[in-house]
Amino acid sequence: MIETSTSWGRRLIEGITDYSRVFGPWTLYLEPRGIDEAETFPSGWTGDGIIARVRTPQYARRLERTRLPIVNVSGIVDPNIRFPRVQTSEREIAQLALDHLRARGFEHFAYCGVAVRRYVAQRAHVFEEVVRNAGFDCHIYLGDSNSNRRGNVSTELNARAAWLKSLPLPVAVSTFSAIHGRRVAEAAALAGLNVPDDVAIITVDTDDLIGELIHPPLSAVQLATERSGFEAARMLHALMQRKKVDPVVNVPPLGIAERQSTDVLAIQDTEISNALRFIRQNANRPINVEQVLEQVSVSRRVLERRFRALLQRTPAQEIRRTHLERAKLLLAQTNMSVPEVARASGFTYVEHMIPLFRKHMGVTPLAFRRLVQTQ
Repeated sequence: MIETSTSWGRRLIEGITDYSRVFGPWTLYLEPRGIDEAETFPSGWTGDGIIARVRTPQYARRLERTRLPIVNVSGIVDPNIRFPRVQTSEREIAQLALDHLRARGFEHFAYCGVAVRRYVAQRAHVFEEVVRNAGFDCHIYLGDSNSNRRGNVSTELNARAAWLKSLPLPVAVSTFSAIHGRRVAEAAALAGLNVPDDVAIITVDTDDLIGELIHPPLSAVQLATERSGFEAARMLHALMQRKKVDPVVNVPPLGIAERQSTDVLAIQDTEISNALRFIRQNANRPINVEQVLEQVSVSRRVLERRFRALLQRTPAQEIRRTHLERAKLLLAQTNMSVPEVARASGFTYVEHMIPLFRKHMGVTPLAFRRLVQTQ
């Protein structure tokens, strides 16, 4: 019971199918449907288990009446929905987005979503909490998602544009999905603000096609959606065999898909900006602090002091962080061997990368790949 109208739903189903091929075969019932349509039971259907995106207690009660094993793949946390669940932690999503934005020097943050979708508001408040815990203010805008149906598109767009103009600039705006990100980009254009120089936008890759087509293309937190589907199928298989399962299985996000909407350094300090740009441009090469110092006109002590003040880390720590982020993406998205990933991520020797990766990620590179890839 999962929609096929979003790339998130389709990728989740791919993960379920991958599990079925290995541990089945299963006969899977599926129809092309939108989000709300996916909650409709097929007439006369009988089966052994259900994987569903359960968004409301009312829908949960309907599912309970089937008396079948059920796995929930919704990220909504509701005490009245008691099915075992596969999720990606909203806090991990928020922290990954904030780290990406802080690395670009942003100090002003905001969240833009819609009010009537409770799960959108939930993500907004988690992002706000993570930002405030890091010592920064976060401005929240939850607009009216029904404006399109009522013909009030321009009213809502004007309100969103006015909100953006009221924020301290430059500002980094997090959004729930690519559709919400597009609305922010439209409002920024109306307000005469440039993306990403005045308003940087980061979203979550619930629909990567839309994110790529928007101008400028939207940076996004990448979810391991296929892996979530695989884990949901694994959980359902155990339930159908009357085995106990954990109430929640968490699938960590993969990393950040960096696109033009955050391709900016919001740092007034030219020396720090030049140093960061050099580090990012050489994420695939083994560089050191001495090479960074060649790009700036200040001493090592001054550079480190300014790095700590702006980014809360040293130049050496930023080099390691940048190399590790590249390694994570290559492990998740390619079939390169671990030594190849190490070389392509700026590590001279794979023996240098593996212990550092384990220290920061809690697992080895191969274990990380197994966690985020379904096969």
